[in-house]
Amino acid sequence: MKKKPNNKLTQEIEKQTGLHFFDSVHVAIALENQADLIVTWNKKDFEKAHKFIQCVSPKEISYIL
Repeated sequence: MKKKPNNKLTQEIEKQTGLHFFDSVHVAIALENQADLIVTWNKKDFEKAHKFIQCVSPKEISYIL
């Protein structure tokens, strides 16, 4: 079963990275569900979360897999 975002984790990510709230929720959900990375076209914003999780573009994912 997939987990919902942890509010404390979301707040900590937002505080440490300066990400917008909804981007922090995205990162928290990925971490709670043990994702290895986030795939997004909005890589520029998610690069702030590099200490929590790797972020790649859809184009880059083809090189990783």
